[in-house]
Amino acid sequence: SWGAELFHCGKRVTKELKLSLCQDMAAKGHVETANLMSSELGGRRCEIVSAPNTRDDLVGKTCIVQEYVVISDQYRVRM
Repeated sequence: SWGAELFHCGKRVTKELKLSLCQDMAAKGHVETANLMSSELGGRRCEIVSAPNTRDDLVGKTCIVQEYVVISDQYRVRM
């Protein structure tokens, strides 16, 4: 991950403000976006470092984290 900082109206967003913004987004019907932004990695760009044997073509590609999958201890990403 290259890391990320969230800014709103020119100011760095605190954890409290991020929570408030996510709640506002969800209330306006943007639930998926609110869930993504409230997650630990919140839409950070990442690089795929391993993939199933049949998908070696994905290794080294850049993606965006969508969610953490607890059962498999992996992340679901969007290319």
